[in-house]
Amino acid sequence: DRIRFELFGDEAARLDEGLVERLFAERLLLALRAGQNIVVDTTNVLAAQRQVVWRLAREQGYNSRYVIHFALPLKLCLKRNALRSRVVKPAVIRMLHDHLHHQGNYPRASEGEMLRLRPHRLGQYRVLSSTGISC
Repeated sequence: DRIRFELFGDEAARLDEGLVERLFAERLLLALRAGQNIVVDTTNVLAAQRQVVWRLAREQGYNSRYVIHFALPLKLCLKRNALRSRVVKPAVIRMLHDHLHHQGNYPRASEGEMLRLRPHRLGQYRVLSSTGISC
């Protein structure tokens, strides 16, 4: 969203996704080459998008990969979205949820050490599963 704002003056602008993705990859590569600890907080519902990040990191000698997956029901995603200052169209939220949960893009253990969280009580999460990450 920050890159979209820099380029187009609007975080929600979907004018040139190829340019946004290239700029993201360039910035990620610079940070990796500098040896920084990296947190990629993009939605990344497509496995192919996550693989680009993993490939770049591996090529720069990074071996540790951590995936934190918030397993949220669609209804809760829509509710939280409606409360945001910058609301995403509900159809987009539905599409992203569908890509993640119904089109084979669910994060897999082969992608790295995984932590799956599900909402429990207000402001709290329950650990559904953890591989290699101690909680």
